[in-house]
Amino acid sequence: MTDASFYETLVTRHVERLRTAYAGEKVQRVLALAAIEPDGARLRPLGFRAFDEDVALAYKRAVRDVLGTAAYQFAKVNFMLAGCRCADCRAAGPE
Repeated sequence: MTDASFYETLVTRHVERLRTAYAGEKVQRVLALAAIEPDGARLRPLGFRAFDEDVALAYKRAVRDVLGTAAYQFAKVNFMLAGCRCADCRAAGPE
């Protein structure tokens, strides 16, 4: 799995979880703040960016800003356990 597909899968799975717990409007606000948009059944970063650790970090920060600290911590733990290497996860992980 490439880094791009890894991060795309990570974010997509988390968005699916959010959609079961929050109104669609809140999930759309998270995606908009993270500069990610639905593209059919997939998600893609706006512009010509690839899914990478910077997109994952922006997504988690958008979760925090829109949904609060508890939702952010849930996202962070899930991303860390999956092997995310964004600055946020690296700072919280083992040395």
